Amino acid sequence: MKTMKNYLIAAALGAGVFLFTQCTPEQQSEANTEAAEISAEWQKEKAELKADWERMVAEIDEKLERIDEKSQYASEEIDQKWQETKDHLVNEKAKVKRNLNGLENTTEDTWDAFKRDTKDTFKDLKSDLDKIGDDIEKAFEG
Repeated sequence: MKTMKNYLIAAALGAGVFLFTQCTPEQQSEANTEAAEISAEWQKEKAELKADWERMVAEIDEKLERIDEKSQYASEEIDQKWQETKDHLVNEKAKVKRNLNGLENTTEDTWDAFKRDTKDTFKDLKSDLDKIGDDIEKAFEG
């Protein structure tokens, strides 16, 4: 009998808490608006990051074309050196493509982790491309 009384008290308390914590229509509307704003911000950030990664692919392609243009007049030894750079760029491009694929598969729940995990990769690749671009220009001046 005491157990039954405890269950009834627990049920009454649970119902009271449930009724007490119900959102008003205004509160629900505010929550929906906030959720929509957060989702829109996430979509905007995702689109911006995608554009950054796509620009990086274009920059890699540009560097590869520049090497091809200039190395056709280079000696075999220099051409071999630039072939190694081209191989490196092709590998970097593959990384960027993997990150683009990962970006397409992110959700709002995984977004922060994806951004954090790829931030340093992006920064390192950008720095690497800048250096390679400088090296190309120096090597093929004239």
